[in-house]
Amino acid sequence: MTPAVATVCLVGSGLILARPVAAQKTVHQSRHLAFPAGLASGLAMSMASAGGPPLMLYLLRSGLDVTQLRATAILFFAASSACALLGLWLFDALGTEHLQLAVGLLLPALLGNFAGQYLHHRWQPGSLRVIVGALLAGLSGWLLLTSLSTALTVSL
Repeated sequence: MTPAVATVCLVGSGLILARPVAAQKTVHQSRHLAFPAGLASGLAMSMASAGGPPLMLYLLRSGLDVTQLRATAILFFAASSACALLGLWLFDALGTEHLQLAVGLLLPALLGNFAGQYLHHRWQPGSLRVIVGALLAGLSGWLLLTSLSTALTVSL
């Protein structure tokens, strides 16, 4: 499953980087793609906790400014993650070890969020599309390589 998710994310990053928005769309013009983008993102989130690529493909082409885009993504991920968490809880797939792991990840995540907020206000990147695409490509490429090397090692 990991190589498939990494491949989808790698394709998504290529789509983000490949074609810039030709003309600035208004938010209203891109609303017809909201349902399929939300559906794809929710499905990816529930299946593999990888709802970012479909959502970012949609948001980067929506005409939102950077601050609105970031706020929309954060709100969407909070709601989508809560729904995925509810599904995991209903299927009895959560235990105390998951809670302990999440608590252990909370401080680094908060530090990363504070660092990101600090950097966002002091360093205005030229293109959010390029940064998101490059970051997604690098992470998904790394994930694909490590998952394939692990699979090869196990099969030998």
